[in-house]
Amino acid sequence: MLDFAEDFLDCDCQSNPHCGHPEEKFVSYLLDLRAQGLGPEAIVDVMSDDYLVYAYPGDVLSFLDDGIRTLEAAEQLADVDGQQEQAGAIRRRRKNLSG
Repeated sequence: MLDFAEDFLDCDCQSNPHCGHPEEKFVSYLLDLRAQGLGPEAIVDVMSDDYLVYAYPGDVLSFLDDGIRTLEAAEQLADVDGQQEQAGAIRRRRKNLSG
């Protein structure tokens, strides 16, 4: 638990742990694992090894799917707004996330 607290809950904000930074750090951790090519089951295994935290692979898959859907919406909004460069950047991130 100490490693988890040091990696995710250590923040100098006045409103810590309610500042949102712990969640951002944890989401970044999950996305980094996915960027390494790990699937939901492997991500759960790494989380269990690193922090003794367990999640269901289906929950991780749902989280990743929600991220992809959010990026799809942002990409479409950028296209509609004529921001082709931004749409391309979002498209690349979405494809990296989806594997």
